[in-house]
Amino acid sequence: MADFWKPSAQQIAKRVVLEGRVQGVGCRAQVQEWVESIGHISGYVQNLGDGRVEICLKGDNWRIERLIGILRSKMYPPVKIDRVLEEDLDFASCQINEGFKILK
Repeated sequence: MADFWKPSAQQIAKRVVLEGRVQGVGCRAQVQEWVESIGHISGYVQNLGDGRVEICLKGDNWRIERLIGILRSKMYPPVKIDRVLEEDLDFASCQINEGFKILK
């Protein structure tokens, strides 16, 4: 049986953009809470100038996919996600450091 807390061999990096009512409603704080509850995901979340929220992630494939599933269906009001856009990033060249941060 795999150890839940150990990283898996399948590490990925992803950029996720959230569209909808996502700025000024606690979206970034919710994303950080979900990341911390899943564990072992590095990256950041930040507001974009066009009203969307960007999340850059690095970690186990299944952990990141779990987070994306939560973003699609379990964010609580007043956050309202209309669309989740995903983009794979090159893991080796991705400049994400350890830990997860909310950027201004």
